[in-house]
Amino acid sequence: MKLNLVLSKTNWTSFHQIAFADLILEYFNIIYIEDQLPPPKTSLLVSNLTENRWYQDLHNQGYPLIVDLLWGVDTFELPNSFSLINANWFWYHEALLYQRQGLNQYIPNRTYVKKALMPMGLRKKSHDLLFDMVTNYLDDFIYSYVERLGKYLPDDAPANFWNKTEKQNTKQTGQNQRYFNPIWYDSTYFSLVSETTVNNDNTKPLHITEKSFKPMAFYHPFMIFGQQGVLKYLRSQGFETFENLFDESYDNDFDESIRVKKIVDNIKSFKYSEFDDLTNQKIRHNHNLFFDIPRIVTHIEQEIVYPILDFFENN
Repeated sequence: MKLNLVLSKTNWTSFHQIAFADLILEYFNIIYIEDQLPPPKTSLLVSNLTENRWYQDLHNQGYPLIVDLLWGVDTFELPNSFSLINANWFWYHEALLYQRQGLNQYIPNRTYVKKALMPMGLRKKSHDLLFDMVTNYLDDFIYSYVERLGKYLPDDAPANFWNKTEKQNTKQTGQNQRYFNPIWYDSTYFSLVSETTVNNDNTKPLHITEKSFKPMAFYHPFMIFGQQGVLKYLRSQGFETFENLFDESYDNDFDESIRVKKIVDNIKSFKYSEFDDLTNQKIRHNHNLFFDIPRIVTHIEQEIVYPILDFFENN
């Protein structure tokens, strides 16, 4: 008999995401608290950490709780609860979603018009640091910085775009994070990724978002202004990075100001030439690994489904 995952319609979680939920339904029933309340012996509450603590009374009554931390790096400790964290969540989720949208069928048609693709949405101190450091090169970029400049990528989704695939609005910036325009990738040599998290905090895990995985999905070389060791981690998961194009020693530097300076040095010295055989091999490998759905399903079973089941059985 399947366990019940009890969600709330007013508290968004990973299990509300349609691409992920379709897979999870093979292992669990998804039930909304507004519709019914199954007994605690067959049920797990699932919630994120917003102020909407709809689960609190039920949890106090003995219902076990899954705390969804897949989208962030917060920590959470509470008796009779299980914190769901996974460094590869954005890989798994984006691949399932993009395949559902048919984006795995994209084939590059390169024109090599601009040097770099650099999308930014929300304003952050780290985004400002990178943006200010590359200001002199922006004429050769396709870029956005929505919250700071009100500037979107060319031919981006409209500001009122409603993401019907995920059934949620585009939130603060009005920018759809998962809207795809092949021109952005076809007309640039590489992606310059400004990650959500760049500081190194030993108390929190490595946090890699869709920003870093998009270039792999869409046949693009990349540099990542993220946490120290992000490239090393991606290589440990089987992805290729681009030491043939860039000095990737920036990945080893703890100081984020040194990291960003080395990235800018790479931009300065980048050679304009069509991708060679090694670069093409790397981007094809990354695309194929990113969209290896059987592998992703196995990872989700081992890293998300089975730990939830173990928590319930041993609770």
